[in-house]
Amino acid sequence: MSRFNTTGLSGDRVLVTGTDEQAQPRQVILDATEFNQYWTNDLTKKAAADFDAAVEAFFAPLMDAADKVEAATKKMHDPAFYVVVQESSPGSEEKHEILHKLGKDTVVLRMLHEGNTARLLWVGDSIEVLALPDQAPAFAVPFASPTQTDPGPTDGDAYDVNVVRDVNIVNVDRD
Repeated sequence: MSRFNTTGLSGDRVLVTGTDEQAQPRQVILDATEFNQYWTNDLTKKAAADFDAAVEAFFAPLMDAADKVEAATKKMHDPAFYVVVQESSPGSEEKHEILHKLGKDTVVLRMLHEGNTARLLWVGDSIEVLALPDQAPAFAVPFASPTQTDPGPTDGDAYDVNVVRDVNIVNVDRD
C-alpha cells in the first residue's frame, strides 16, 4: 500500500516522503507553482459561487416584490396587433472545453492531494507516474538471436524484435 506525506516548503516547493506500492521508501522535492495556481483558482471559484448564492438569497424578497410591481403596471398589448417574429431565448453563451497539460510535478501533487497514489512509483530519487494499463505504450525491445556473437548490430546482423506491453518493474538503485 502506498503511503505518502507532503510538507510545504518555501518558494512553492513541496517535500514528498513515503513508500510506493513496492514499499520503496524515498523522498523528493517537487515544484508546486503550477499546482498552487490551479488549487487557488478552484478555491476562488468556489468562494465566488458561495458569495453569488448568498447575494441571490439576500435579494430574493426584493426581486419578488419588483416582479409583482412590474406585473401590476405592465401595459397589456392586444395580441391581434402583434406577431412574434423571434422568440426570446434566455440562456448562456456556448463555452468550449479548455485543456491545459500539467507538468509532472503538478500531476504528482494532484494525485497525492486526491489520494490517488496507486500509480506513483519511486525510481531512484525521483517519483514517477505509471501509465494507465490501457494507455501503456507498446515498445520494441531487441533481443539478440541465439546465433549472434558480436556485441552490437551492423548492417547485416539480424535481431528478433518482440513487442512488450506489460513490464515488471524492479527496484532500481543508483550506486
